Amino acid sequence: MKNQVYIILGISLIFLWGCTNNSNDISKSLINSDFNSKIIDSISINSENTISQETFDEIGNNLMKNESIWGIKKDMQSNNVIEIIGYPDEKSTAEEWGSDGQIHQKWTYANQNVELDMIGAENSNQVVNSIYVKSPSDAKTSRNIGIGSNITDVTNKYSNEIDKSQTTEFQIVAGTIYGGIVFTFENKKVTSIFIGASAE
Repeated sequence: MKNQVYIILGISLIFLWGCTNNSNDISKSLINSDFNSKIIDSISINSENTISQETFDEIGNNLMKNESIWGIKKDMQSNNVIEIIGYPDEKSTAEEWGSDGQIHQKWTYANQNVELDMIGAENSNQVVNSIYVKSPSDAKTSRNIGIGSNITDVTNKYSNEIDKSQTTEFQIVAGTIYGGIVFTFENKKVTSIFIGASAE
């Protein structure tokens, strides 16, 4: 009888120990997931979870068409780009991408760390497909957001276009990754800006 009691007691202790460990793991998971929620809720984002994916797609497409760096926008022709900021310091080899069947060429403006992905045959009137700015740079969006801008400045300027589900302390997506603007952060300061489609 004593042996049975000891066995039952041992099984109970093992069960309780397992539950305690599991609850600790769950608590850690909740703390980690709660961390980004606090960051998101502590900054000004007006976008609600009820906004549909289709709406964010439309928002992203509008941002891609209307947002700019130095007045340069997606689909702007290369001759207009050159009129605004001159010839690039470097051009990559033009190559066809399997993902879209288009010929792409990277234009690099080294002094400002700005890169343009241009579409079209080289020596033709290419068009801007995407714009990428990295640190250090003085380049700014039309809403005056640039490298070094505070995360609260970004969320205030793009509050109605930010999807909370894509927002962390390290990245904010205005629109979607399939079209829009991606801001990356370090210590709540902007370190890069991408305008375009970052995923197919």
